[in-house]
Amino acid sequence: MKIVGKYSFNDGEQVLASKFNAELQEVYRIIANIKSSQCRSKTVRRTYRYHNSKINKFLRTLLTTAGWKSESITCDYSKLNYLGAYQSRPTTTKVSREIDFAKNRVGLNILFSTPHDAVYDICTQMIIFHNQGVIDVGIGIAPVKSLADQSSRHIVCFEQYVWDLKQRGVSNIDIPVLILGITA
Repeated sequence: MKIVGKYSFNDGEQVLASKFNAELQEVYRIIANIKSSQCRSKTVRRTYRYHNSKINKFLRTLLTTAGWKSESITCDYSKLNYLGAYQSRPTTTKVSREIDFAKNRVGLNILFSTPHDAVYDICTQMIIFHNQGVIDVGIGIAPVKSLADQSSRHIVCFEQYVWDLKQRGVSNIDIPVLILGITA
């Protein structure tokens, strides 16, 4: 795979290059090591489709091998906001939030999301992990539109992430994030 697009949200690229360059270079190498032929297969109509799950699997395997780890934060629900005499039922189910990977205070999400998750990874999830002291900066890896159009299911593309983030603008709580657009 190759990187064909970059979007620096809230100075993400500059912060990564100056303070976390080793991690940034490692991510570049990992992306370059994924062979596009491993991520596609012929369809019934004899055209090729890229499988998001295969791309995701290769990224996850290579990142894990390089020491990147998934991080999880358990959600502790407050009971202080209920109205009147309402009481919630006790539950043994733990709820958590998870970031795909983190290493040396750099968070990384593989952005092969369905449309309803599009900007959540950057504008909410990464901020939560920053506020919990896990990360200072983030990286997102997303398919460019041409790759997304050849994918096995409908996913959000790099161009949509960029458009959404530009329309939203930067807030004072946002952390620096670099979005990388990849293709075969």
